[in-house]
Amino acid sequence: MALDVELYRRTVYVPTGPGAKRPLRRLSVIDIHPEGATRTLVFVHGYGGSVLQWLYQLRFFGQTMRVIAPELRGHGHSDDPSSLPLTMESLVDDLETVLAAMEVQRPFSLIAHSFGGAVSTEYALRHPQDVSELILIGVPTRFIVRPILRKLMHIPDPLFSGVAKRIRVALFASQRTLTRMHDRVMAPWRGDERLQLLHVPTLVVLGQRDTVFLRQHYDEVPRSIPGSHNVVIPVSAHLVQLERPDAVNRAIRRFIEPRAQQKSGISFVSDAHIGEHGYEESAARRQSASGSLLAEGRVALATRIAEMPWLQHYDQEVPEQLPLPKQLLHELLSNAAQDLPHHPALLFFGQKISYRELDSLSNRFAHALRKLGINRGERVAVLLPNIPQCVIAFYGTLKAGGVLVLGSPLSNEEEIAYQMRNSGAKVLLTLDSYRDRVERFCIDTDIQQIIYTDVREYLPIRQRVLLASLIEGSTQHPEVTMPQGNGAVPAPVGTLPLPLKRAGTSSRKHYSFQHLLRSQPALLLDSGTSSGDLALLQYTSGTTDSPKGVMLTHCNLMVNVSQVRHWMPDAKRGQEVILSVLPLSHSYGVTDCLNLPIAIAGSSVLLPTARIDEILHAIKRYHPSIFPGIPSLYLAIANYPRVRSYGVGSIRTCVSGSAPLPVEVQEAFEKL
Repeated sequence: MALDVELYRRTVYVPTGPGAKRPLRRLSVIDIHPEGATRTLVFVHGYGGSVLQWLYQLRFFGQTMRVIAPELRGHGHSDDPSSLPLTMESLVDDLETVLAAMEVQRPFSLIAHSFGGAVSTEYALRHPQDVSELILIGVPTRFIVRPILRKLMHIPDPLFSGVAKRIRVALFASQRTLTRMHDRVMAPWRGDERLQLLHVPTLVVLGQRDTVFLRQHYDEVPRSIPGSHNVVIPVSAHLVQLERPDAVNRAIRRFIEPRAQQKSGISFVSDAHIGEHGYEESAARRQSASGSLLAEGRVALATRIAEMPWLQHYDQEVPEQLPLPKQLLHELLSNAAQDLPHHPALLFFGQKISYRELDSLSNRFAHALRKLGINRGERVAVLLPNIPQCVIAFYGTLKAGGVLVLGSPLSNEEEIAYQMRNSGAKVLLTLDSYRDRVERFCIDTDIQQIIYTDVREYLPIRQRVLLASLIEGSTQHPEVTMPQGNGAVPAPVGTLPLPLKRAGTSSRKHYSFQHLLRSQPALLLDSGTSSGDLALLQYTSGTTDSPKGVMLTHCNLMVNVSQVRHWMPDAKRGQEVILSVLPLSHSYGVTDCLNLPIAIAGSSVLLPTARIDEILHAIKRYHPSIFPGIPSLYLAIANYPRVRSYGVGSIRTCVSGSAPLPVEVQEAFEKL
């Protein structure tokens, strides 16, 4: 499959200033950095666009070069607070902020489409020494919007977005952002004056019949730029880089490679202009060259297979190598919530938790941890079965900059006590039914704050008794009393509720999970972490020696996610249902049942029990398409009476781990 660029999306957090309702705003950017890359290409999309309009270019050039594609303010995943002024200067400032945060090496190639060309022109005028080449695609000198779009901009959201989709206008920004940008920035910009000031090597790429803006204004661009090169591609759409990506990629490559080679003392000859008549001649030369390239490719493939024999077993769509993703784990959740806010993230015994709700709850938990004194790099222990609170705490801890210590509720007290002492955890989240055990295994640890929750908090009432019977011990102790229903008085937002008081407890402070969440804001939080920072301390089983706390960074776990995701080339973002029965306290469960579903914006069916009847009932109800499991599970399901009546045929992809998979088990399950 082609590279999933969403795994390379990063977020730059920018302060909005004192007194703002939302202290931080997001600038979203795709950053693909293959190992050994020495060149950087920066792509800037146009008015109403997003980084997805560079999809083919990011995948093509991202194989050998570093490619960066930011989203303009208010577009895609980038925020546009109404309190901030929107000007050309502020848009150029945003580009500067992103490039500084990404630590982009100068000079770089700046490639822009439509209105992004105006922003890039202003950047090149401000920083000519930073730009080795400027490539303008489908850029006019004036942005005179067509009457139908001007009328559309007067329709308020959400009706505006619905009408835009109905008439098939691809817009990735709100009506408010588009109106502000048009009136304050686009309409006043005079490219015929600004382009004449450029002294950067410039290539102009135009669609032959592009009429989104006035044709005369497209034709003025190459005449306005001193010494510019011009390529006209026979295409009618404004998004020429999507309709004719190969032609655009060739034009970009031919323009930037000669300069790189000239700096190395290598001469290079290329076409300065490919017009309608020159295109066929160029195609003939390409066809001649493709034969020799194909022969070279076969030799290279044979060499690679000799060095790495496992490649011959890869499916055709699986890439041989992947660039290291630098996205933070919790940004997977924030990005999915931006894309599909109402899509179910968690399915838990009939209860649905949407991506927007899960993102909001994890933000609240992050703020609560900050109030409890958790700073960057400090440990938070989570001792829970597969319930929504475990997922909320996982991403909330990372958003607070903390490091997770995942423990299994099935471990004995001695094992848990060792992990608590060895990890240096300061906060523990666990079930209220484990209260008596907690007091014992927290002795001689750094834990001073304990948060209690109940397995039934996110269940419909009719399901609470059923689930309690499935999880041993969940009904043996009284629940934590929490303010609920009418007349409840939550703590003021931003403050911590008073600790729960119980007779005979230690000096440690005890809190209710739900009360903590309700007392905190759902505002965006900057974790202050990078991809090289610790995300998880995962303890080994201790089969051959004492358990070890394996130090896993955001990058470690993101690589795991990227590998598994790219081994599933037919998995569609926002369309998969994942059966999450593996314990989330195990590294296998963390990758395949926690991070993978969020990475592809899928729906995770959480099961806190491995009972085969419950697994089959979940399959019948939710029709999962992806099932990470272990050989014993597959064997037990295959041998279950009347198993086909549960609709196991919905499962399209299985992952097997923890033990070798006997071929007989594989064949029996595939037959179902």
